[in-house]
Amino acid sequence: MSPEAINACCGQTDCSPADQDATSLVFQVKALGSVAARRLSQEGTGRVHSTFRHSVNLLCGDSLVALVDAPSALHPFAVRLTGGLPGLQVGQAFSLDGQAIRFAGGLCVTLSEVAPQRLLRPKVVLSHLKTVWLRRVGRRLVRRSELASLLEPCGHAALSLGGGDGPRFLRAFAAGDEAEAEALACGVGLLGLGQGLTPAFDDFFVGVAASLAFVPYREASRKNRIIAGLAKAACGRTTRVSREFLNCAAQGMFSQPVLAVLDALSAPGTAPAYRAMRRLTGLGHTSGADSLTGLLAGLASSHRLAGNPLH
Repeated sequence: MSPEAINACCGQTDCSPADQDATSLVFQVKALGSVAARRLSQEGTGRVHSTFRHSVNLLCGDSLVALVDAPSALHPFAVRLTGGLPGLQVGQAFSLDGQAIRFAGGLCVTLSEVAPQRLLRPKVVLSHLKTVWLRRVGRRLVRRSELASLLEPCGHAALSLGGGDGPRFLRAFAAGDEAEAEALACGVGLLGLGQGLTPAFDDFFVGVAASLAFVPYREASRKNRIIAGLAKAACGRTTRVSREFLNCAAQGMFSQPVLAVLDALSAPGTAPAYRAMRRLTGLGHTSGADSLTGLLAGLASSHRLAGNPLH
């Protein structure tokens, strides 16, 4: 697990293109999440954790930083590059000096002169008409999610992944302080359920956390304690990448596509919100649809809403 020290291999003190030899590769950063910026600000070493078509995950101590290509969305622990990704291998070592991520052979990713983005959840006030529209249209958009039945009346929701624990979690999540422990217990049993790098229920919980944008402070504070408890319990129950997203959600930080939905819901009319939700549901195999399902379920769980199908 300990990465190699490769400062001597890099052999450069500056990553500017003019100072690199002909075989060096310098990758520029277009945008930087605040969590990634904090993790990369200290000197140290690390290794490549995993590689994918549009992202490379770097292990810095016990935390991840994701390099993503230019077309990809930014998220709190991501570094979005101006172009494509460097050709890296799992286990490959790197060093950090606060200014760049340096790999052997002169390859580096420069970090200077890029302001970190915090990507914080806003507060959103929904009118009754937009709330009704959101719940009606949103259900159609998330049909590809295996958790979509959680948006139906309780008798049908038990058919979803996780059996009856999903509906039980949502009922307890919607209740008062006395049901907080029950919500956490049900949610912990659902962590890691589903396929993929970020399992379905983990994406769902990220969406539920995003829905706290709609609720008053006291209610949001109680519900966020449940989300924070789930993030803490995720170690050993789900993937490392999924744990990172849950930890960010517990701190009120989300990816740009999730925040785009919240921002669009604050705008006049419904067209911007519809476009933002369509974009979100297009992410991954079902990750975006699972997140939107969680957002809609979290919205329904607010005891301020009349006609909540979970009651």
